[in-house]
Amino acid sequence: MLCKLNYKDLSINGYFFLAFAYPLPSLSIIKNMVIILVGKQEMQRVVMQYKALFDRAPVLMNSFDKTNRCILWNSECERLFGWRINELNQQSDPLALFFPDPEMRQQIRSSVNTSPAVDMHEWHPIRRDGQVLTCFGQIFCCLTAQF
Repeated sequence: MLCKLNYKDLSINGYFFLAFAYPLPSLSIIKNMVIILVGKQEMQRVVMQYKALFDRAPVLMNSFDKTNRCILWNSECERLFGWRINELNQQSDPLALFFPDPEMRQQIRSSVNTSPAVDMHEWHPIRRDGQVLTCFGQIFCCLTAQF
């Protein structure tokens, strides 16, 4: 069984070859493998589209895990705050970049729920250039949602 793989966005072309030691008892096995291979390519295309949408969205989209590692940080976050995801992840407490006051960071962490929040909050994060922003909503509930 031979399947050509094309990934235009990555400029990769190749072939996937699958051989069986014995004759297959049914053509449905080959049909199912083709469906899996084609489905995988389609899934990768959809994932790439969603990644592009996430990255280009004109809203702040971010999330941190329980170990303070940034796992989502889109281009709008980078543009507005001035930090890249790899720079955030080099910090032991990335939230300190936005809120230097330890009491404020604790208040933010304690406001995070495991279920979606319905309350709107006013936050005053600091950008990389030192400018203080005023944000309304759940912006830093998302930022710290998984602490």
